[in-house]
Amino acid sequence: MKALLTLDLYVWKYFIPKINPSLFKLKLFAALAISYISFFNRPRLFIRHYFKGTGRSLKIDAQHIILENPLVYDHLIAAIEESKRKQLLHDHVHISQTLVNHPNYKYSVGSFLISYAFEKELITIQVRSTYQFTPNCDRITKHLHNHLMAKMQKGRATNFNIESDTWTVNYTSLRASQTNAWLRKNGTLGILYI
Repeated sequence: MKALLTLDLYVWKYFIPKINPSLFKLKLFAALAISYISFFNRPRLFIRHYFKGTGRSLKIDAQHIILENPLVYDHLIAAIEESKRKQLLHDHVHISQTLVNHPNYKYSVGSFLISYAFEKELITIQVRSTYQFTPNCDRITKHLHNHLMAKMQKGRATNFNIESDTWTVNYTSLRASQTNAWLRKNGTLGILYI
């Protein structure tokens, strides 16, 4: 997996910034982009599910998505500390796709919402998102998004919800959790909005 992570960081550091977004208008280039993200298990599963068109929700592991993405973890900890300071019993934080640097989640879940609730020293955490392609978005892949959105409009694909299991963890244990050290060290490139 480290080889794929290295490849992905290389692609985003040296290749993607030089691409003209209009290349994604070409069906061949769009197919190449879909093939590339299919190297990763979760994006491959999600794109297949999108084209199957059932609309059934898919499950993910809340702990895994948070700990595999160091910037997501940092953002969540900061939000939890702010909520504790305000003495809130529950809250949520929106995670932008730019904070997600693990390709298994960057190309599948994208941006998402983390809901959390406090009960004494325990925190219950859940992740939710919707797998969809937004037309005319402000991304380098906007033409690819338009192409995939057109598939849905023609009835050849269906958006679906992504929901996690419930992760209940002691606050002290959460603070002491180890995130993906390799991504923390190497994965903080100025990633373009995909």
